[in-house]
Amino acid sequence: MSASGTWTLAGLQSSEVTATGDADPVASSTFTPRWNNETRTFDLDLAKSYALTFPVGDVAAVRGALHSSVDVQRTRSGGNVDVDRRFAIDVVSDLPGDGTAIVTLDGAARYRVDLLTGDVTSL
Repeated sequence: MSASGTWTLAGLQSSEVTATGDADPVASSTFTPRWNNETRTFDLDLAKSYALTFPVGDVAAVRGALHSSVDVQRTRSGGNVDVDRRFAIDVVSDLPGDGTAIVTLDGAARYRVDLLTGDVTSL
């Protein structure tokens, strides 16, 4: 596993704190059991970035944006069955500062999330 990223906090002594940054953790493994001739792999690739502003004393008024992409692949080869499975998704969350977040999945499906109650509405 490896990870790299940066982050910055600004405005720690003001009425608003701003957090910005990115992260790119990666995990990869290969496994061959002793009892058969199969090889199994797992690969995980994440990319995240964010820019958020937190008004001091009003968590619901957080505003900014978060972006995440996830790519996971699992394979199995040898033996009687070959398997190659992949899952990938891109998630963009916009926080307008009104106590909600607009979450967009793969550029298509959109949802409004109430940050205080957790209620989700399809848009």
